[in-house]
Formats: sequence, C-alpha cells, structure tokens
Amino acid sequence: MESGYLTKYIDILKRYTKEEFTEKQMDITMLDLGINSFRVIEMMIVLEGEFGINFPDSIITADLFHSPKTFYDGLMKVIEADKNQ
Repeated sequence: MESGYLTKYIDILKRYTKEEFTEKQMDITMLDLGINSFRVIEMMIVLEGEFGINFPDSIITADLFHSPKTFYDGLMKVIEADKNQ
C-alpha cells in the first residue's frame, strides 16, 4: 500500500468512524465501524475531491464498500487508471 495515499485515506476515513480507527482495522466491515451506506457515499464524494478522481459506475458495487481495505483497493485502482490515461 502506498503510504501517502493510505495516510490520506485513513485520515478521511477517521471522520466517519464512530471510534478511533487504525490501519490494523482495514478488514473490519464498514457497518461494524459505524459507517452506513449514506456515509459511504458521502465519503466517496470526499475522496473524489481529495484525490481528483471519479469512481466509474462499473466499480461502484457492494463489494467495494465492504471494508476499508476493499474501498482503499478500489480507490487505488481508480487512481492508477487515472495516472495511465
């Protein structure tokens, strides 16, 4: 995981969790972290603005939002695809 992106992602994620979040919790479900579907969409919009990207419709699935790790992996795919254009 690229540390600069990961650090920024975790800083944003912490705004939406009900308790202090650490990198060790990347595999916990979003719901277990207190992040419901409305908060996930809000977070996605913030990430798009922060990283200057747009999540394509094809990647926006329930699997993407399962855990902080799956969301981060999706974010990195979008960032990498954006770099390669």
